[in-house]
Amino acid sequence: GKQRPMTILLVMSDEVEAGLATHLLSQLGQQVESAATLAEAQRALAERSWSAVILDTVVADESGFDLLGGHSSRRPFVVGAGKPPRPSGEELHRLGRHDNRFRGSTDD
Repeated sequence: GKQRPMTILLVMSDEVEAGLATHLLSQLGQQVESAATLAEAQRALAERSWSAVILDTVVADESGFDLLGGHSSRRPFVVGAGKPPRPSGEELHRLGRHDNRFRGSTDD
């Protein structure tokens, strides 16, 4: 049978990047909703269950990592965009997120 699409919460404040990511993920058959602030993301996380959350390291001048610390579920978080400061493995461990993959920017 056909596999059900993933439900993905995209947390990015840059409208162009969020629009592009939403378009690309939708083209792959995924259901995507975006949040431009951490407050919007918190509401979306409280309202429903998500297959995955993709977030920027800085969202509307707030640390995207603040979102990681508030959710203890086993939901996968993918952290992207690599804006400084990068979290250390110790910081991710402190937040209880042992399964994160951090992709830093190449324009350091």
